[in-house]
Amino acid sequence: MRLTKSLFSRNFVLTILCLNVLLWTVGSLVQRQADLSKASPGITWFREDNDFLIYFIGRGWIKPDYLLYQQGYAEYPPLGVLYVWWPRLLTDNFEVYHWLLWISNGLFYVLAGWLTWRIAKIWQHGEAAWWLWLLPSVAYYSFNRFDIFPVVLLLLAVYSYGQNRVRLSGLCYGASIMAKFFPLLLFPLFWQLSKNQKPRNSVKFILYSLLPPLAFSLAVGLVGGSAAIFSPYILQMERSFEPGTIWFLLTFVWPQINELVRSVTSLGQVIIPVVWGFQTLVNKLTATLLVNYHLAALTLLVFIFFNHFYSNQWWLWVVPWLAWIFPPQLFYWLGFYDILNYWQYPIAAELWGKASVAFNLAVVVRGGVLLVIIAILVKQLINQKRKNIYENLAGNPHL
Repeated sequence: MRLTKSLFSRNFVLTILCLNVLLWTVGSLVQRQADLSKASPGITWFREDNDFLIYFIGRGWIKPDYLLYQQGYAEYPPLGVLYVWWPRLLTDNFEVYHWLLWISNGLFYVLAGWLTWRIAKIWQHGEAAWWLWLLPSVAYYSFNRFDIFPVVLLLLAVYSYGQNRVRLSGLCYGASIMAKFFPLLLFPLFWQLSKNQKPRNSVKFILYSLLPPLAFSLAVGLVGGSAAIFSPYILQMERSFEPGTIWFLLTFVWPQINELVRSVTSLGQVIIPVVWGFQTLVNKLTATLLVNYHLAALTLLVFIFFNHFYSNQWWLWVVPWLAWIFPPQLFYWLGFYDILNYWQYPIAAELWGKASVAFNLAVVVRGGVLLVIIAILVKQLINQKRKNIYENLAGNPHL
């Protein structure tokens, strides 16, 4: 009976996620036809081509008949560039390219939802709110951006570690860093996990996680030099304040404090992983899995909050962690944030523009809701750490 129930649950999760892919694909097709008939020009509430066009053109990162980076340096790490480029190996038609990448993203979207559910089973902390992947902003940015790819690689790293496949976990984690920067912030999580298990696991994980960065960096460096390796990270760090963040509004209203705000926000982005990593190194007490999950979620949320600019697809980064640890009775805050994220872009940005009151009001309210979510997690983290200390003192940490 238990096996039958498990199989039903697994198939149910996959079925619902696949149906949502179908729903958004149909919506995208209808929108495309409406655009072609000029019935709704400029409306991109299912499908948005701007980033796909950037991926398609390559902006000089990759150009047919040219070496990689010969015409310019990429703003994404090399594995991310290769992921968004693979459909170009099959077609030079943008519409065909779009649907190939859309389908690829859809497959990773289903895998992300399933892994969110499955990891909760492995680590034995409930069913997990995998249905967060059905929220409109989560679905929209899963299909219309490539961030779903590094998210899945990171989930595979957690999933593999849960099955004691440390080598595979390290490879997936290293690959995720080569697709997008943000997984690097979560290194203390795997460090703590290895500390809680066999000591040699930490060495094994680090060695295997270094393989993808070293291999890709060597390949990219041979073709494009050292600038090709570091340019994606330097570019992101040098980006200025942009519409869509509270910090842009603050510096726009009060330009004199621009540099002060930049210093504070730059420090705020990395403060949690730095302190977390230091404590993991010097503290002999082991932290529970829930404590580390809270720190992972807070790391990403604080990074997002303090960033000089805001990309709405960043919401995908933190959704799995919130699905595992957020209080069920307060899930409406996550739904509220997701709706505001979707309202800010594409809806308000397209209907009224990024300089409009509607757009910037959405930015302010979304920022406020983000702070509420952070506060809820901080309160939970304090309670978890107190419990963790008692368990360590009793000599029976629950992992």
